Amino acid sequence: MFNEEQEQALDLRRSFGIDLYSPIEDMFDLLKKQNITIIKKKIETSQISGLCSKHKNGAEAILVNSTYSLGRQYFTLAHELYHLKYDIDMNKYDTKKEKKANSFASYFLAPKGALDKQLYHRGIEKKNEIKLEDILYLCDYFKMSYKAMLVRLCYVEKLIDKNYFNDLLEVEIQSHLFKNGYSLALFNPTNEEFEVYSDYVELANKAFENEKISSGKYEQYLLEGGFEDIVFGNTAEGGATYDGKIEDYIW
Repeated sequence: MFNEEQEQALDLRRSFGIDLYSPIEDMFDLLKKQNITIIKKKIETSQISGLCSKHKNGAEAILVNSTYSLGRQYFTLAHELYHLKYDIDMNKYDTKKEKKANSFASYFLAPKGALDKQLYHRGIEKKNEIKLEDILYLCDYFKMSYKAMLVRLCYVEKLIDKNYFNDLLEVEIQSHLFKNGYSLALFNPTNEEFEVYSDYVELANKAFENEKISSGKYEQYLLEGGFEDIVFGNTAEGGATYDGKIEDYIW
C-alpha cells in the first residue's frame, strides 16, 4: 500500500527521467540539472545539515552542511527537495512535515520496488535474516547513510526488530566497509569550505574571473538569480534537517 510520500517520490523521479529501479549515483549533479542551486558549506558550529529557499522569481536553492557524511548529504538533498516541491509554507516548521520529508527522501533514494528487488537478490525474506554486510551493500547501492537505511529496514520494511536495530546502531562500520571492499567516501564528511553547484553561478563566476564583468555586476547577477544568501551570507529559510540523532530519520 502506497502512502503519499511514496507516490510523490515516484512521480518526481519520473519527471526527472530516472529509472524507478536504478540508484541515483550523484544527487548534486541530478539537482543541478533541474536548475536547483546547491551550496555546500562547512558549518561546524551547528547541527543543521540542510536548509532550502525558494526565491520569488522561482529560483530554488539548497544549503548542505559539508561536515556530515556524503550519504547524509544525499539524504538531506532529498529531504529539502520535498520542501521545495511539496511544502506549501516553507517558513512554517512542524514535525509532521519533517517526517513527511524524511519519508519522501527515503523513497526517492530507494523506491520500494527497487529495494525489494535487491533484498530478493540477496535472499532476504524474513525478519532479522539481514546481516550487516547486506545493509552496507544496500547503503552503497542506493547511496544512503547507514542510519537512514537502518530506519528504513526496521521501521518501514519491518525486517529488523528493535533489539537487533539497537545492536546495529552500535557497530563501528568503518572496518566492515574496508573488509567488504566498499569505498569510505559515502560514509565520511566531505568538509568543503564553500562550493556552489549551479549553471547560473558558474557562468557568473567565469565571467568575473575572466574580467568580463565587474564585482558589482557579478553581485547584481547573483541577486537577480535569487542568490542573496551567497552574496550576503544570510541563512536560508525553511526545512532544516539535523544529523546525529537517530530520531531525525524516523517518520
